[in-house]
Amino acid sequence: MELLRHISRFLFPKRREELYYSLKSILTFAPHNLELYKQALLHKSMLAVDDNGQQINNERLEFLGDAILEAVVSNYLFRKYGKKQEGFLTTMRSKIVRRSTLGQLSKRTGLDSLIKSSILSGAHNSYIGGNAFEALFGAAYLDRGYSCCQKFFMSLIERGFLNPDKLEQKEQNYKSLLLEWCQKYKVDITYETEEFDSSDAKTPPFLCYVMMEGHVMGKGRGYSKKESHQQAARKALQRIKERPRVSQHLMEDKFMRLVTEDVFTSSVSQTL
Repeated sequence: MELLRHISRFLFPKRREELYYSLKSILTFAPHNLELYKQALLHKSMLAVDDNGQQINNERLEFLGDAILEAVVSNYLFRKYGKKQEGFLTTMRSKIVRRSTLGQLSKRTGLDSLIKSSILSGAHNSYIGGNAFEALFGAAYLDRGYSCCQKFFMSLIERGFLNPDKLEQKEQNYKSLLLEWCQKYKVDITYETEEFDSSDAKTPPFLCYVMMEGHVMGKGRGYSKKESHQQAARKALQRIKERPRVSQHLMEDKFMRLVTEDVFTSSVSQTL
């Protein structure tokens, strides 16, 4: 009997683990290295550390998964929409990989129930779920390769978890997209709006400036504050996409702001 147990463990090393079955159901293929997936589901709020005292969380896998997911989605859209231009493909990709969409996918597939986090249920859940979904792609890529990531993505469509046709018809919310980008990279953002009295009906009365780390990143006019904010956010997103150095400068300004804030907080604490 003991020999049979050893043989069973050798042939089916992970079958007894609940996580194995859950992941296999979500991914539609068998995971090999469960440790990778455990890390993909580990939020930084758990403050987990390894044997060397180094913090363990899913942020590195999220970084990798973000790139893999974009590549998989880009390939899918390129083949699905053979006659569409680059602008349409970019918009569609952003609708699929945006944090709110990934958060919904996390819930629909049941991935959110597997995430280890010390943060209580609330507004951050969609963000945490979306990050974990990206990290899952990173883990799947390291564990089973790019083709399995493609298989997983296509299964989301085939099982009805993701409907690109509905997303295509959905109006783009540029302000939400920009906010998601700023939250992801911890960039400070504010909107400043001016209203002008104008007898010219062709000139929208509202002018909005979107400020990121203290810099004007986009201007937008509209016949309502909401419309002017959307136009300003759209231009800011376009600027970030088309000019990589803009993102680099924002990261540098963010770093200097955080350093200054830390120095100020430390100084106040010592004074008190």
